[in-house]
Amino acid sequence: MKKGFWFQIHWLLGIALGIIIAIIGVTGAALSFRSEILSFINKDIVFVEPNGRTPLSVNELLEKVNESLPDSRINSLTLAFEPDKTVRISVSNASSTNMRGKTHYVDPYTAEILPDLKGEEFFMLMVRWHRWLGNMGGAGKQIVAISTVALIILSLTGLYLYWPFLRHKFFSALTMDFKKKGRGFLYKLHSVFGVWTLIFVLLMSFTGLFWSYEWYRNGLYWLAGVERPMQRMRVNTNTTAPQNTENASRSSSRQNAENSASNMQNRNDGSANISSEHFRTSGHNHATENRNDLQNNNWLAAANSIDANVSANGVNNMRNRNDRSANTSSEHFRASGHNHATENRNDLQNNNRLAVANSMNANISANLPRVETEKERLETNRGTDVRALNSTERSEIYLAATQAYELFKNTVNNDYITATVSLPQSNSKIFTFSYYPSDPAHSRASNQLQLDVEKNEVIRHSKYEDKKLGEKFMSSIFPLHSGDFFGMPGLMLYCISSLAIALFAITGYMLYYDRFVKNRRKTKRKNA
Repeated sequence: MKKGFWFQIHWLLGIALGIIIAIIGVTGAALSFRSEILSFINKDIVFVEPNGRTPLSVNELLEKVNESLPDSRINSLTLAFEPDKTVRISVSNASSTNMRGKTHYVDPYTAEILPDLKGEEFFMLMVRWHRWLGNMGGAGKQIVAISTVALIILSLTGLYLYWPFLRHKFFSALTMDFKKKGRGFLYKLHSVFGVWTLIFVLLMSFTGLFWSYEWYRNGLYWLAGVERPMQRMRVNTNTTAPQNTENASRSSSRQNAENSASNMQNRNDGSANISSEHFRTSGHNHATENRNDLQNNNWLAAANSIDANVSANGVNNMRNRNDRSANTSSEHFRASGHNHATENRNDLQNNNRLAVANSMNANISANLPRVETEKERLETNRGTDVRALNSTERSEIYLAATQAYELFKNTVNNDYITATVSLPQSNSKIFTFSYYPSDPAHSRASNQLQLDVEKNEVIRHSKYEDKKLGEKFMSSIFPLHSGDFFGMPGLMLYCISSLAIALFAITGYMLYYDRFVKNRRKTKRKNA
């Protein structure tokens, strides 16, 4: 009875969500070697020939890029230890409220801005289908989340159903029998690959839910004993008036998405320009080098942007419904010939309800800190933002960045692969570096170093190796999901396992069709 019940659950979920699960598997496999493929087809952009030249100083590099992009603000730059790697510079438009910006590859010897990477559009398409089923946004995200949960159930029920055979004929249960034909071969193909890839599929699924459900994400932080990092946003604590609630909500959602994307890009820029050749010669797998350089850049930034838009649309739709309700007036009831007493009671009741609702909404909005738009922030902080600084003040920041880079190299004894420095938003002398040591544990195992150039001292130096186990685990969620945590062998196994997910769906449908046809034939014979 139990086996029959779980068999019904297994095939029902497989039939209902098999196509979605197959899409997730195929797109996941396509993304497995995204960075390696992009690095290979963009060698002339990612790499440069030193030819015995001396690279430009940070100051010279920034000044020349600023001349080439006069309407942009430079947010950060990523420098590589190896002389044959290009520099990555993150900029945002000075006249735009979009803080996500764009990353340019720059020749470190001439400051020439190189073309954009070829092939990124294809992989971003794969990301959209992998996370949101194309352009379905929040609805697609929820369908993917449900399908991921279904994949976990399918994996566990599949193991339960195959367990008797696995227990009694262990070696036979793990090998293919190519002498079998038809349904027997399909069943063997479905089951054997399922057992071999079970651990990887479950690991991909459980880590994938991290981006699907807020409660799941909070639960992982709680289990790991790590305080969840707060999303950065600029808040105007002096202004709490409820007026322009809709615009404030839109601004808040957009600002959250942009700030999150910008912060994520700054954190991930530390892996830029790490080449596969370096990892092969140093003994480290080359997947780590490109994982942040070419893959993480837009991944979560796109996620945060879509999620924020979904939230903003939900708020706006709710307000639109309230606005339509508020426009229903007593004149409408009088014109339709309703009883005046009934009409007046309804008017009073409706008006009271709406008044209470609007009052509650206003109170809620008033109690929330209003998030400044970028335009407002620039107007109120004129003279402190890099875009508002004159050329002399901006040059001082660039010169200080050069000094900070030299201090950074001395502090870490040149033990780094890449280092990303975030430029301060004012003429500050404090610089923050995110860098990868010469042998990082994985693509998210970065160190952070904060320096005070004016005092020539280290303010804070946070190393991945010094983190607690829970902190290391939470910073390893994406490498565990992509397979990068286990190096090149892990990437290969994850790619095969992702393709196997699509194979399960295909063979499952074929097995169901075979059973369906046979049952139909039996029914016809009985009725004949």
